Amino acid sequence: MACLPQELVDAIIDRIPDKTSLKQCALVAPSFLAPSQRRIFRSLSVYRGQSQRRPNLAAASALLTASPHIASYVRNLLVELPNFILESPSLETVLRALRNLERLVVSGKSVAWNNLEPGARSALFHSVALPSLVRLHLVNVRDVPWALIVAATSIPVLSFYAILMDQREDPHPLIQHHESSSSPRLRHLILNDAGPSTPPICDFLLQSMTPPHTSRIERLEIRIVPFSGGYDQRLLAACASTLQYLVIDPGALIQSINIPHMPLVRGVEINIFIDRNRRLPALFPSTLSQLASSMPLLETITLAFVVEPTHPEAAWSDAGPLPILGLSFKDRMELLHLRAVHCKLLQRNTFGTPEGPDTLFSRFVDAMESRMPGLQDTGILTCTLTEPQPRYVDRLP
Repeated sequence: MACLPQELVDAIIDRIPDKTSLKQCALVAPSFLAPSQRRIFRSLSVYRGQSQRRPNLAAASALLTASPHIASYVRNLLVELPNFILESPSLETVLRALRNLERLVVSGKSVAWNNLEPGARSALFHSVALPSLVRLHLVNVRDVPWALIVAATSIPVLSFYAILMDQREDPHPLIQHHESSSSPRLRHLILNDAGPSTPPICDFLLQSMTPPHTSRIERLEIRIVPFSGGYDQRLLAACASTLQYLVIDPGALIQSINIPHMPLVRGVEINIFIDRNRRLPALFPSTLSQLASSMPLLETITLAFVVEPTHPEAAWSDAGPLPILGLSFKDRMELLHLRAVHCKLLQRNTFGTPEGPDTLFSRFVDAMESRMPGLQDTGILTCTLTEPQPRYVDRLP
């Protein structure tokens, strides 16, 4: 074992899929210890003291203090903000120790920013400013200072969910100061929250700056809801010229969506809730037609239908072929580059459904094929049954 070249040992460790096996490998020989630890600690989740999950902030702080070399292995961190100020020093220790982070998820669980001690708040700014950080997700924090949002816009992949800003602050001085910064790095923006926290952040992103924060966004994921004040449509328009991939979640699609011309988009995904009558929203055909006319280079359409199982399982309503994907598809003047339409069925609240998913999925496939007869025998249409989705923070890139 001692004669194995270290490169071979590293290659063996890289193929081990689970942490339990990696922990066992770490005990095999000294040459296995470092590569095993590197894999074990590449991703680290740290929870507040009241959580049933482990490790908590105190345990993680103790580990990184006793074994400081482990900190250099951590690339991906999910951290829960503490709801007791006594845990702030542990949070600060953890954040200060991790200097090679590439992905950071900050989950506040409705904690207010001022519940943290100044040292912990400073450590969060320190982490956001790390040169290695390329993905940042801020989730469910109250009274967030605008300075943190300004700093966050320098991260290539960025998401906000239920981030309530400090209403006592005026963001305009920070915005004006930020205008002199370097070229925007933001490439992928995720705004999946339909609550009151999103409009102020969108207003900030849409400020007429030079250059604007939205000027180089290539991928956008956005929730579109009624009574949004139009921020979602404004954001679509602001990113239209640079977008290459678009994910929109219009819920039950009860209002029309204005899709601007998007010359570079090659992939689009729509997440739609289907009611218990198994009827596609009335606005779905016109929305699909808009996508076809607005995206000349579109190659892939992903349609994710979210349903709740019924008992007995209802048949899907058949309103006839979709205009764009009907029998005249082969003579189309739009969607000339289309090569794939993925229809995904996502179940939620699956408990207590005696029929199981087979009947539901079988009827779903029949419904999709009847609505898109022009795709028959082309190899373009695929239908899949997707497992229930994990927690929001676990779905983030």
